[in-house]
Amino acid sequence: MKRIVLLTLALIVTSFAGFAQTAEKSTINIVGDAELKVLPDVVVFSVTVFAVHNVLNESVKKLNEETTSLTALLEKMGFTKEQMRIAGFSVQQEWEYENSKSVMKGYRATQHINLRFSADKDKLALLMEAFTAEGRRQFSTFYTPQLSEKVQRETEQKLIVLAMNRARENAEVIARQAGQRIVRVGEINYHIDRKIVETEHMNVKADYMVPDESKESILTFQQIDLQEITLTERITITFVTEQVK
Repeated sequence: MKRIVLLTLALIVTSFAGFAQTAEKSTINIVGDAELKVLPDVVVFSVTVFAVHNVLNESVKKLNEETTSLTALLEKMGFTKEQMRIAGFSVQQEWEYENSKSVMKGYRATQHINLRFSADKDKLALLMEAFTAEGRRQFSTFYTPQLSEKVQRETEQKLIVLAMNRARENAEVIARQAGQRIVRVGEINYHIDRKIVETEHMNVKADYMVPDESKESILTFQQIDLQEITLTERITITFVTEQVK
């Protein structure tokens, strides 16, 4: 009987000692934010080609002719077919409002062409000059600076390192002020939904371009600017700490 009582008492003491050790542990839950600005290394130049005719088949025929002429122009400027992506074909009725009623005037056939190439402001200026030239009013254009998959992946990895380092630095400051020290990482929450890519004036229409008339050679456009793209990252880390003896 005494042996059973002593064994029970030993278990109680052991359990209390384990509880006391756990009670000295605490956690710091902290967010690490990081931001990097990166120059775009890719440009996507988008052209919308359209043709209007009062006969459906004729509008499509005219559109095909315009698209063929456009791809030939781009190839003449040094771009390859591999850099072009033709998509978004559509046909819709054209209506005008006359004498208090809508009148169907014909059919508008539309085709989109995306030209992807390495970021080059001179090439971009050449494109803008070509598509704002007189006689090419059947086109509408805009361009989008982007990051290649390689550059974006490398930047994301740098952001992760920055965010985690900042989270740990701040956690260490908090722990020292509380008389504690970091023991280990308890949990990491990677906010993949918080990752964003943004840039100012990402899409710029040709109508907004102003030719620099002081240049005697090829037209350049004063407002063309491949602005930096901002990438951000946020990581939440839980650090386990213990009281400094």
